[in-house]
Amino acid sequence: MEDLDLDALAEEASRILDLSPGRASEVVLTLAEHHDRRVIAPLIDLLASRRADELVVRAAGWLADPALHPALATLSEARLADLGDDRYWDQVARATARCRPGAAAEAEEVEITLLAATQAALIEVASFDVDVSLAGAYPVTEVVVRIGDHERRHSVWNFDELEPDDPGSLDRAFALYRISRLASWG
Repeated sequence: MEDLDLDALAEEASRILDLSPGRASEVVLTLAEHHDRRVIAPLIDLLASRRADELVVRAAGWLADPALHPALATLSEARLADLGDDRYWDQVARATARCRPGAAAEAEEVEITLLAATQAALIEVASFDVDVSLAGAYPVTEVVVRIGDHERRHSVWNFDELEPDDPGSLDRAFALYRISRLASWG
């Protein structure tokens, strides 16, 4: 695999509207996957230009950055004039929810609740030393379960990358179930 030059991609992203749609999506997705904030302004430009395909909108959702919220909200409002594909508009709604101001604070409350519930559940059933903690921050927070030298991680918000959760839509019972499965080394 060749080395990834994020600086070159960020430079290319600065000219995002001059790129072909496929190349623009590729640049945005790669930078978003690396949570490189230099992609925020180009993403806003793509969203405002209505050249944002489903992958670009998904990248905005992965970032969950409040700076993207106004452009996503404006794009969402444009649906009234554009029937479009339902899957596309579902991604727009999901990204808008993940980027809304206050989502990170709400996510932190959810994460702490999940952590406490997981710790309590594991203490009740475990006869061995189990450590459960959080790593990272919204939208890339992971629950980390350690038993001795073994470690397992679970993404809280990006369990399904096609339909990532936001603090308002997370199925907490299912999230607890998924996290509890981390501790079942079987």
